[in-house]
Amino acid sequence: MRAIRLLCWGVCGLVLGAAAGVAAVAAAGAIAAGPTDRDPASIIDVGHLPPLLRLPGEQATLRFNVFCPSPGKDPFDGEPCDAGGDVFVRAGAAGAFEKIPLRRTDDVAYGRYVAEVPAGLASSPEGFSYYAVLRNEATGASLTVPSAGAAAPQLSLPLEHAVVVDLGAHDFGSTRHADARVAEAPWGSAPGQAGLLRGPTFGPIGPSAFDVAANGDVAVLDEVNDRVERWHAGRHAADTPVDVTGGIADMAVEADGSIDVLEPTGDGRTPELRSFAPSGALRSKTPIEDRTW
Repeated sequence: MRAIRLLCWGVCGLVLGAAAGVAAVAAAGAIAAGPTDRDPASIIDVGHLPPLLRLPGEQATLRFNVFCPSPGKDPFDGEPCDAGGDVFVRAGAAGAFEKIPLRRTDDVAYGRYVAEVPAGLASSPEGFSYYAVLRNEATGASLTVPSAGAAAPQLSLPLEHAVVVDLGAHDFGSTRHADARVAEAPWGSAPGQAGLLRGPTFGPIGPSAFDVAANGDVAVLDEVNDRVERWHAGRHAADTPVDVTGGIADMAVEADGSIDVLEPTGDGRTPELRSFAPSGALRSKTPIEDRTW
């Protein structure tokens, strides 16, 4: 499946609404779950941005932000937790992992946990794969990232034949106007419209993904309305109904017109890849063990 384009400024009229809507839903979900619903000793969360692509010779540093209740009488008093962990790294996608302890830094509030990938592993032409196990040292609670661990590790690849583009100094206030608007849609469920599904406390939710065909046609996943919309030469051309969950998802349209949609959850609790025929007929559902991006 080709690389998926989630957001693009070229169709900001379609997608910026999605970003705002999804952010609001995510925040509401986090608040609803609430720390009081769980035993504080078991709570641990991790933020990590994988180095998916690296320039040749670039130092690979893995960084993790760990969030967990602090030791003491009040676990939610805002103090940092006593965390630690290890990263398991190997060259390529096969073989034994090398264990590297994480060390704490103070370059962000409450500390960050980092590990430098050895040059011998980072310079592998096949890249390197890794997973991490983070712990709350005070309670013993732990979290593996990605959650499948060694069964589905994160992959980091070297960027071959990189092209460097000198953008020059930006002159604020003199941005270039777009050459063309390739897709435009008002809120709604009618043909040529997109998104909406207003809730009592949230604004409209827009499309979350799009793809561009070789001929320049734009396909937009309008998940709120269970369809893929297509624009040709700047005009709405067709709609294809698809059976999706309605949550934020990724999409790619293949050369033969078939559609791949990666859902955050499917029939189970894990992500699911749904493949559709060009007509929108469901071909398959494939559970994905864990996110790796």
